[in-house]
Amino acid sequence: MIQLSLGYLISAKSKPELPTVAVVLAEAARAAADYARERTIDQLNQKIHLDLLASS
Repeated sequence: MIQLSLGYLISAKSKPELPTVAVVLAEAARAAADYARERTIDQLNQKIHLDLLASS
């Protein structure tokens, strides 16, 4: 995901005259947020799994 968001940011920098720069930047922010969300969900799943193993 992080490569996707960086790709969007690079596109925005290389073509600032495009009318879709706002869309490109919004997509970069969305991709970064998606990555952070997935990473957090994975961390929570690991924590829950370890807690379940420890309690049994």
